[in-house]
Amino acid sequence: MSEEYYRDIKDLISRTQANAKVITALGKSGALSDICDLNELESAEYGKSIIGYLKEVQKKEDRDAVNIIRNKESKEKYQQRLKDLAQKESSRRKKYQDKLREFNENLLRIREINRIRIADGKKLLKDPVSPKPFKPLSIPSEPVMKPLLPIPEEPETPKIALSGRDRIRLQREYLNMYLSGHPLDELKKDPSVVATDYLHMCAHRDVYSIRGVLLSLKEINTKKKKLMALMRLEDRSGSIEIVIFPRLYTEWRGSLVEGDVYKVTGNVEITSSQEDDETISSRNHSRIIAQKIEPVFLPAEKRDWEILYPLLKGSMRILPPKNGLPKPRITTILKRRARGDLNE
Repeated sequence: MSEEYYRDIKDLISRTQANAKVITALGKSGALSDICDLNELESAEYGKSIIGYLKEVQKKEDRDAVNIIRNKESKEKYQQRLKDLAQKESSRRKKYQDKLREFNENLLRIREINRIRIADGKKLLKDPVSPKPFKPLSIPSEPVMKPLLPIPEEPETPKIALSGRDRIRLQREYLNMYLSGHPLDELKKDPSVVATDYLHMCAHRDVYSIRGVLLSLKEINTKKKKLMALMRLEDRSGSIEIVIFPRLYTEWRGSLVEGDVYKVTGNVEITSSQEDDETISSRNHSRIIAQKIEPVFLPAEKRDWEILYPLLKGSMRILPPKNGLPKPRITTILKRRARGDLNE
């Protein structure tokens, strides 16, 4: 038996009964590209629309099935009512005919008696009361049949632009890996930056700079009730933990955005752990104690920054930035505005 492939998104949802969460994940990860000519965002949005459409179709079919059964029951009840009414009408008509025949017989008998009484000079008998005219039963009106619901309109294919950077961001979010590229591919090489996998071979407390995508950020309270943070930065070779102590984190708190690119300079901290094995081998685990954090503008963000920053500087009275970079909060606004996910 040969495999039967899914014809389109509607066929996939109909056969698998996938919910909106699953379809969104499949669409944004690019898994639906083989069965539709839509990009990741379009296929996810169209899939959710199809789920709603199929639910409406199912609702219509269920309601129609109920209405058909109720219409059939109403029609059967009406036919049975007509049948019972015909039987009742026949019985009433027969009783009326019996009363009418009895009336005619009584009338003939009393008239015969009265003829004899007239001859004898006696008082005449009264004629019997005639029965009321026969009134047929009224026929009930036919029941109103419930109409079938209109067929829902199939949703239109959405048109959503998707940049290459958004595509790899979705791949990282839903597949936990990059397939069509890496966010750092757009950047020029920086000789002052080292790869994360190189740091495992560095000496303790050496100062190095790394550049990567912010994967996660976790705030921690110190013993003195001050906020510090642990963040994880990822480049092409791997990821590494960054420790941001309160003094530096106070400056950057609320401005570090997951998915943005940052350059971090700091001391490498090496810790060794031993494996519980017959042959003891040591492995170096490293992290960086951040001394300096710099935002890295991708080309599109840099162009946007060159246009927007002078406007913001004039309207918000921002002091000229040091080293050509604005303050962290303004950097975040500019990067998010360039990415198109900020409406401020």
